[in-house]
Amino acid sequence: MEKPMYYCNIAQIEGISLNDFRIGFGIVKDRLKPNLEDDLDFYLLTSPQHFKALTNLFVQNLKIYEQIFGEIIMEANEETLRTIGEEAEVI
Repeated sequence: MEKPMYYCNIAQIEGISLNDFRIGFGIVKDRLKPNLEDDLDFYLLTSPQHFKALTNLFVQNLKIYEQIFGEIIMEANEETLRTIGEEAEVI
């Protein structure tokens, strides 16, 4: 049976308690004005232990990705978005 797949380009920790982490995931609807309230589409509720295991898994795989494809530079992406936003306002 094929499992559903979701794309995500925005996420936020929505809540932390003794027993759970609540993580919101979604897709930015307007790249010039991201809005977490509108952009978060679903939530993952998980234990602190599993959250730590997922975090370690993400970090390990990110290191492998960057060894293969090169460092991901976050500032360049943010600068590109700012530039696109400035051009959109001028037009």
